[in-house]
Amino acid sequence: MSKITNPVVLIYKRENSDSYAVAITSGSHDYHDAILMATMEPDMTGDVVDTWSKTGY
Repeated sequence: MSKITNPVVLIYKRENSDSYAVAITSGSHDYHDAILMATMEPDMTGDVVDTWSKTGY
């Protein structure tokens, strides 16, 4: 696995959904270069904290 030396966090809200994609790269502003990526959707059941639904690296 590559070491993240210059972390860049990219957040993308999907157009037809309340879900978000979050990608962490090492200096890049392109999602395709993500070293760590996760998707999340705000939990609408009253919890204070959002829940991460999928992660990968």
